[in-house]
Amino acid sequence: MPKKLLLIDNYDSFTYNLVQYFQALGLAVTVKRNDEITLAEAVDFLPDFLVFSPGPGTVENPDDIGVGPALFNAFRGKIPILGVCLGHQMMGHIFGGKIIKIEPQHGKRWPMKVLDKSGLFKDFNDTFEGMRYHSMVVEPGSFDEALKVTAVTDDGHQHIMAFEKPDEKLFAVQFHPESIGTKEGLKILENFIKS
Repeated sequence: MPKKLLLIDNYDSFTYNLVQYFQALGLAVTVKRNDEITLAEAVDFLPDFLVFSPGPGTVENPDDIGVGPALFNAFRGKIPILGVCLGHQMMGHIFGGKIIKIEPQHGKRWPMKVLDKSGLFKDFNDTFEGMRYHSMVVEPGSFDEALKVTAVTDDGHQHIMAFEKPDEKLFAVQFHPESIGTKEGLKILENFIKS
């Protein structure tokens, strides 16, 4: 019987790209929008993995992330969790990170520098290209807790593109591994489910 992944859809057009990738990796994927599942329903579902999708909006607006923070706190440290784009920002915000505006990076492949080759970037080269669709990032050094930054933009800005908390199996990426513009995207998601 395949393992179960609960994917919280933050109303994003890329959500079903994530579904297809995770199904290709052998998981049974259930998608629920961030305002159509309760904490109790999610707990009863007993997922093996939890993923927060990209989406429009900001973490400062509770309607944009819905039940996300409650689910994150309920499952934190119990199962592997991945946040993508808005999901990444939500997780960073929960850890005290400040979300700041940058010049919009919509539909741009960008060089990324890998800082840690465990976790999501196991067996990666030092750099890779990832697809970006965002105009906000988590400000470096603004976390309350010790999170390991694992990838940054390979440019003068060095914006945070991925972080993790390995002891709790928490992972987050600002870029889009589910985009065809991120060639190593499936490998990133495979490394997540192998965590």
